[in-house]
Amino acid sequence: MNNNNLVYNLRISVISPVHIGAGMEKCWTKNIDYFYDTKNREVNVIDLNDLLSGKSSDYASKIANAIAKQNLFSSNLFKLDSINAKHKYTIFPEPADIIRTHIRSGIGNLIIPGSSLKGAIRSALLGWLYSNDPEIKLISKNVEVELFGSVDDSVMRFIQISDSEFPDNCSKLYHSKIYSLSSNLKGTWKNARKGSESKFSPVGFVQTYECINEESVSASRIVIAKKTLELLTKKPKYTNKIVDLSENPLIKIFKTINSFTKTYLGKEIDYFKHHEGELSNNLIDELEYIQEKVTECKPNECILHLGSASGFHGITGDWQFTTHIINGIEPKINRGLIFSKPAAKTRRFFFEMDDEEPIFRAPGYIKLEVQ
Repeated sequence: MNNNNLVYNLRISVISPVHIGAGMEKCWTKNIDYFYDTKNREVNVIDLNDLLSGKSSDYASKIANAIAKQNLFSSNLFKLDSINAKHKYTIFPEPADIIRTHIRSGIGNLIIPGSSLKGAIRSALLGWLYSNDPEIKLISKNVEVELFGSVDDSVMRFIQISDSEFPDNCSKLYHSKIYSLSSNLKGTWKNARKGSESKFSPVGFVQTYECINEESVSASRIVIAKKTLELLTKKPKYTNKIVDLSENPLIKIFKTINSFTKTYLGKEIDYFKHHEGELSNNLIDELEYIQEKVTECKPNECILHLGSASGFHGITGDWQFTTHIINGIEPKINRGLIFSKPAAKTRRFFFEMDDEEPIFRAPGYIKLEVQ
């Protein structure tokens, strides 16, 4: 540590599966990037470099033509049992087509980017500030600028967070399903692109994600520019509500994050209790499990929500609402309303099948711990 910076080492533990997308161009496509072994219920990711190793340019050209036809196996150049899979994942039912991959580092490790961590922290702090200060609720526009400052003098400039890397064996595939609401505001499941049904089905309008699996552990580092922070504590004026320079600044920040996360989870639990549907109690159980993790946190720990499938309320929009209960639906665009304000009426959950029963996982919860 030097006079200008405070440096803290973090342990990151994955509480529930995390997916941060690598982009559509990185997705795995069936029969090009992977094939499904029905007998063993396995996704086999194809190692194209291994497939082309030692082969002629004519062979490579035929493979390229097969890929252009969207089916690597149309070339009839090899059999499935001759392929050395780069990755194998047990998953059932068979993925529909595309598998959304997790972002990786240049050397191929799964990562949680520092920018994703920082964005999630920003959202949690914004939500807590807006919910706990009546003066802030009177701000009619540019709420984020008023709270954190403009780009040039933003409070968040004082936090720099490194990427967290996870080895390949932390990767797991999860299916996902959308819980929605009917016109009478009861819980339903999206089993097709249009409409929804009362019954859950493990097939139909299912998206598959590569995730960093629960119980995976990594490390990160937070660097706080102390001199910059001292200058910003008076501009904007709300900074002192979330930062205390008399002690480790992360202690107050983590306390604030936990307060927000626990409140957020409570609002989500109320959503599923009010909009009851098939298996909604299973979803509540999962959320209560994570809520208990928040309660168990020590002062140097916090539970943070981030990543894909954590949704509008989970990432950017929640500060606007004191409740998640939908009390209306805008008919033209079929969007939820909370006291006439547009809000998300759907929730996405990861799941895996245990025999005939789905086991649900709430997307994107991690624990940060100062070492």
